[in-house]
This record gives sequence, structure tokens and C-alpha cells, in this order.
Amino acid sequence: MKSILKNISVERIALALFGSMSLLFFGLFYNHHLWQREQVQLLELTPAHFMEVISVQGGFSVFAGELLTQFFHIRVIAAMLVTFLLILLHLAVRKLIISVWHTRRLIIISWLPSLICAILLTSQFYYVSGLAGLIIAVAGSVWHVRKTMDDRVLHRIIKGVLLLVVVWWLAGGAFLSCTLVLITSEIVRAYENSELKPLKTALIACSVYLVAAVALPLLARTFLISDTLLQAYLSKAYYAVRIFFPLSLALAFASVPLVLLLYRFLPPAVTALTEMKAGLVLVFILTVITAAGIFYFADFGEEREMAYENYVYSGRWDKIISMAEKDQPITGVQKAALNLALGMTGRLSTDMFHFRQDKNALFVPYVRRGMTPFIAGETHYNLGLYNFSQMFAMETIESTVDARLPSRAVRRVAETYLLNGQTDIACKFYTLLSHTLFYRKEARHFLGLISDTAKLKDDLYLSEKRTLMPDNDFFYDQNRMDYALTSLVVSNPANRMAFEYLMAHYLLNKDLDGFLRNISLINQLGYDGIPIPYQEAVAYILTRLEDPPEALRSLVYDQSVIGNLRAYANAYNNSGSDTLKMEREFGQTYWFYLHYR
Repeated sequence: MKSILKNISVERIALALFGSMSLLFFGLFYNHHLWQREQVQLLELTPAHFMEVISVQGGFSVFAGELLTQFFHIRVIAAMLVTFLLILLHLAVRKLIISVWHTRRLIIISWLPSLICAILLTSQFYYVSGLAGLIIAVAGSVWHVRKTMDDRVLHRIIKGVLLLVVVWWLAGGAFLSCTLVLITSEIVRAYENSELKPLKTALIACSVYLVAAVALPLLARTFLISDTLLQAYLSKAYYAVRIFFPLSLALAFASVPLVLLLYRFLPPAVTALTEMKAGLVLVFILTVITAAGIFYFADFGEEREMAYENYVYSGRWDKIISMAEKDQPITGVQKAALNLALGMTGRLSTDMFHFRQDKNALFVPYVRRGMTPFIAGETHYNLGLYNFSQMFAMETIESTVDARLPSRAVRRVAETYLLNGQTDIACKFYTLLSHTLFYRKEARHFLGLISDTAKLKDDLYLSEKRTLMPDNDFFYDQNRMDYALTSLVVSNPANRMAFEYLMAHYLLNKDLDGFLRNISLINQLGYDGIPIPYQEAVAYILTRLEDPPEALRSLVYDQSVIGNLRAYANAYNNSGSDTLKMEREFGQTYWFYLHYR
């Protein structure tokens, strides 16, 4: 029995359980949040940028977080890195507990701060740099507890104050957690020796640490840094919205000293078996608390939204369509991504009504609220409307919550300036990208083209993109995108995707006159036949005309369309009020959209 207990410890069970849970959750169920974290930052790997970042409080944690976050570009590595940091925090807290209490009894409780941080990381507003900062604070606390165990009180206090200064500069707000740990360790030291003198020295030490924690940011703000009062204490390493200090972040800071205090009240272990049982119960409790926290705190709707945006970013059009087939798109971002995927795969004209659509499903409406979605200009870009794609990308850069440069938007801005021939401005953005790890090769390629006019003119990729651009100016109205789409089709009759978007615009807005004005263009685009949704629209129009022209009649030749129209008309006349029945039988037809959407 003893050998079994020795080989199967609760610590190993907890490590395997929480480590695998983190890998599975952040690797499979919540990986798009991590992937998009990389897209909303641009880390320049230059000495100048490094010195700029670490020249403020918490800057080292910020740089460490940015350095790790850039590897989130590779999603498998993202989950591994987050899991590694959570385990590292657990190990640091574990060492701290052992150093303060000199025991490993029910050491499983040392997982609590890591699990709280894992829950916080489900929100896009909490940074990985915050987790790095907390690790630094706990590691500093471990050093202080171990190195000052036998020191006199004056030496201990001096080292403690110096530690707070160092942690504040390196990790920012986590120095508050370090302060509470130092105070807690003094209380524990006095508790273990209840004589009057240790109690007095503990009171003095705690007072000095508290005063130092309050005064340090105030003095620095007066003489050293220029920042708000809140950020002087917190720094920009933890929360994106810099005017708030959320309660959940305060809980993360307080969790480390709280674990130390809770350890005092844990029941004593009688035997190895009771120790294991108590440990397993504690693992179960922590698992339930973590699951409840993730259920409450995580936003799986936002995760799905980010999945659509990320797959557009990587050009995985078939993946977007398969997602939509499993679960119908709901939001404007999801529908725009789906229709873009259908357009890029040549399926927009044939399959668009297989999915739930609305009149705003082609383009993301422009709303001045929060950060402009990355996908807002992606449809414009792939159609050839580069100026508007650039506008949305610039809006994304300007509307980020934390005022950081998002690499994804910078890439789009750089390319659109290059396509428009504004090489000087494009060069500035590509220079920024050339300092990154994953976009260096791409940036240097385009910078090389900019420096060689002949290569820039003959580049196949850029030449193909330029053919999509409209030749003439037009009035841009987001409520009348047919103006822009018509200009694209007139400028380049071979732009099949622009034609399909134009026709989709008319069908979704139920503008059958506009649809009829442009249906003849289909003969110039090499279609093998008239797409079924187009035939369905024409078939409906024919029912509204007394004497339709033969040219219009000839557009409806598929017998299944004619038969389905009769069946739809009968069903509509007999049970048209039964929307569910109509959707079940005709939900993938244009007629159902025309009457019920």
C-alpha cells in the first residue's frame, strides 16, 4: 500500500489533470482567443523597442508577455506556452508555501492562483504579461522568505523594501501581491513564535512594507514616470482598459497571500491514506471551481466569432463553410465571413441560400463602437476595393483598446498603400513588420520590390490584385454597395466575384429590378449555366408579369426549379403561416428568403 501511495501521489495526479485540462481547453476549445492575441500586437525585436518598453514600470513583464504572445501565431505552441506559465506559477507558489510553513501537507492548494489566472485569460482584456508579472512577484517572495529567514529584522525589512522596488519596476501591479506575501510571512513568523518581541517586530515590518507599497508609486509618479495614479500602481501589463482595476484582477493578486493564510486552517494529516483522500477532495473542489469560473467568465460566442475572423485571416475558406454547415452563422461578422468564403470558393451564386441570410450579410456594417473588427475590410480587399479596406484597417489600428499596433491591420494597411502606388507610406509600415519574427520575410520581400521599380511592376501577385481595382471614381455609400460593386464589374468584366456580390446584394435587398438590370452580364463571365438561386428569382418574377419577354423565360430551364415553384406556391397558399413547415421544406430556396426573411 505504501509503495502504491509513493508512486501515485496526489501532486502528480493534479499536475496531470490541470496540465491536460489547460492544454485541451486552450488548444482545442478556446484557441482562437490566443491566436487573435498575436494579431492585436506588433512586437519589434529591436534594441530601441526593448529599451522603450522596459523604461517604465512593469515593462519587463510587458516585453516578456509580448515575446511569448508572438508565438501564438502557431496555435499548438500557444496552448503549450500558457500551460507552461500556469505550471510555473504553481511551482513558484508551491515553493513559497514550503518556505513559509515548512511542510508539503495538502500542497495541492498551491494550484489556486494558477487556476484563477487561467480563468482570467479567457477574456481578451487580460494579458499574458500579467501572468508573467505574477510569476516574477511570487519568485521574488520566495527569494525573500528563504534568504531572510535568519536575518535580523532591520536587514529583513531593508531587503523587503528593495525587493518591492525591483518587483514594482519589473512586474508592475504584481508588487501588491508581493507586499501582501511579505506581510503574511511576517504574521506567520510571529505566529510560530508568540513572544512579545517577535509580535512587535512583525508589526513594524508589516507597517514598513505597507507604507513602502503606498509611497513607492506615488514618489515615482512625482519624480520618475508620467502616468495616471492607477497605472502608477498597476502598470499596463495586466488589463487592456487602463482606466479600470477590475475586481477579478485584485482577486488574482490576493490569491497568493490568501493561499498562505488558508494553509494555516487546513486539517492535519493523520495517515498517508487520509492525506491522499483529503488531497483528492481538494483536487475535486478546485476542478469544480475552475469549471464554474470558466463557464461564467469565458465567452464561447466570442470564441466562435474569432474563429470566423481567424479562418478568413488564414484563407481557410472550406473550414469556414464547414463551420457554418454545422451551426448556422448568427452575427454580422459570421455571415460576412461565410459569404466571403463562398465567394472565394466560387459557391456564392449557388449555395448562399443554403444558409441563414439577411440584407447586411455581405458586409460588416460600419459602427463607431469599440474596436473595428478585423474582418470589416476583408471583403472589400478581396473584391478589389482597396481604399475602403485600408480605411477599415486604419480604423482598427486607431480603435484598439490599449493603443497598441495590431500586426494584422498593419499588414493590410501596408499592402493597400503598396497597391495604390503610395510606396513611401507602405515602406514605413513594412519597416515595422520587418522587425517582427513571423512577418520579417514577407516585409523584406515587399521592401525589396519597393526599392526596385521594375520588379514592383512585374510582380505577379501585385499585378493580379491591381486588375481588381475600379477604374473610375464613385460615390461610396455603405447602404448602397451596389454602386461600388457595379464600378468593379464595369472596370473588370472578368471579376466574377464582384458580379456575384452585386447579384447577391440585389437578391438580399429584394431589389428585383436591379437584379434584372444586371442578369445579362452572366453571359460574359463563362458560367456553364444559370445558378439555381438566380433561376428561382427569375421564376418568381415571371409569376408577377402578364406577358414576360422570351429572353427572360429562357433563363429558367431547370425542371426542378419549375416543379419546386409549383410545390412552394401550393404550400404557401395552404400553410404559409406555418413558418417552421415552410422552412423545413423550402428553407434553402430564394422564395423562402423573399417571403420570410
